[in-house]
Amino acid sequence: MPLANLSSYAGAGAVNFTRSASGSTTVTNGSGALSGTANGLFGFGSATPASNVYSITYDYLNFANPSFSGSSTVTNLLLDFGTLIQNSGPVTLNFTLYNIGNINTAGLSLTGISRETGNMAFSSNISPFVNGLAGGNSLTYSMTFNPVALGTANDLFSFALADYAPGGVGGKAYTLKAEARAIVVSDFDIIPEPATWLMMIVGYGLVGFAHRRRRRIAAHA
Repeated sequence: MPLANLSSYAGAGAVNFTRSASGSTTVTNGSGALSGTANGLFGFGSATPASNVYSITYDYLNFANPSFSGSSTVTNLLLDFGTLIQNSGPVTLNFTLYNIGNINTAGLSLTGISRETGNMAFSSNISPFVNGLAGGNSLTYSMTFNPVALGTANDLFSFALADYAPGGVGGKAYTLKAEARAIVVSDFDIIPEPATWLMMIVGYGLVGFAHRRRRRIAAHA
């Protein structure tokens, strides 16, 4: 029986339990078992049904489903800042964490953040949290890049997440990864294409011709 997700289960099977009672209680099958497995006959590991009737109550939650998308499970994200001019100022991109599900979905905790290169040109406002993302909800954060050093910059952020299940068992761990990258160039690296140069020369020529023509008209007036 899939103990991890009881909401999707129907049919014969077994669940673990712990017996509790106020006052006195009698167990006719087994010897005062405090815990064990309750099967379809509510017996204690025996083919002979117990004469008592047991009521088993449990709380359950579906596993969390962390994602960078709200419509499907996406565990990898690319934050591409493109090509930027050196010292042109910080640029920010936003990204969103989702916990796909509903009220019956376990909440998420962000237990840790690690970086592959530790490139300090990249920074983010995301930080660890406990049970901060309920099922069906999302949180939006920002990633900022400061184009100071020339060349290609990149870093890989790994977000460690886990089901929030206080006092429970069976929680799962997850990892989402966001890659940030950018290219930084100087002003001198931005050289127009040949076609662009031609258009600029023709444009300047037309401007000069129009200026000379206006001067001739003014001279004849």
